[in-house]
Amino acid sequence: GHLIFRAILDALDAEGLPDADTIVLSGNSAGGMGMWLHLDWVAGRYEQAEVVGLSIAGYYTWNQAYDGPHAADPKTELPDFSEDSFEGYVELWDAFMDADCEDKQPHRWW
Repeated sequence: GHLIFRAILDALDAEGLPDADTIVLSGNSAGGMGMWLHLDWVAGRYEQAEVVGLSIAGYYTWNQAYDGPHAADPKTELPDFSEDSFEGYVELWDAFMDADCEDKQPHRWW
């Protein structure tokens, strides 16, 4: 996703994006997560602009796996959002991580 997003921004640069005063990023679900992961990176790329983001159902936080009613029902498989699971997600998706975030989270390799 990051390489595609970077290529889109490169194309938009030719259309005048570097002259923008405000850049709004938004995404829904997984796209909302991508917005969070890229917000600081875009702000660093376009320092002249105010860069803001709006995530629509794309904010995942640590929580314990659901073990209530229907937890074993294969029709209601819910993803594991425990802190330990995120390492696997980053690996699986080869996720982009902003260098500033990595520097501020040295206890997490991802």
